[in-house]
Amino acid sequence: MIKDKINEILFWLHSLVIGAYVSIGLYLSLQWVLLITLLHRLHLRAFGGCLLSKLQHKLNGLPKDMDCIGYGIYRFTGKMISKKQERIFDYTIVSCCFIIALFFA
Repeated sequence: MIKDKINEILFWLHSLVIGAYVSIGLYLSLQWVLLITLLHRLHLRAFGGCLLSKLQHKLNGLPKDMDCIGYGIYRFTGKMISKKQERIFDYTIVSCCFIIALFFA
């Protein structure tokens, strides 16, 4: 019961972090967006994946074969996507952030 609540909080925290990342281009310069993106990618490399996702996996809040993007898309649309589609969506998120920073910062 408590694990379910923690997993739900982690899911929404993850969603909030992704939403905040996409919008940072509205109020930070392109240099900051690049730095934050670099730090995030280093975090993924250093820990072998996202720490929030690892915690969600440990608490059985994420299926073992999914990451947060695939699970989020499943939760919001009810559709499963492939690993390749997850990767494309990930790079689309990063691209959108850069485009927003180019035009609005």
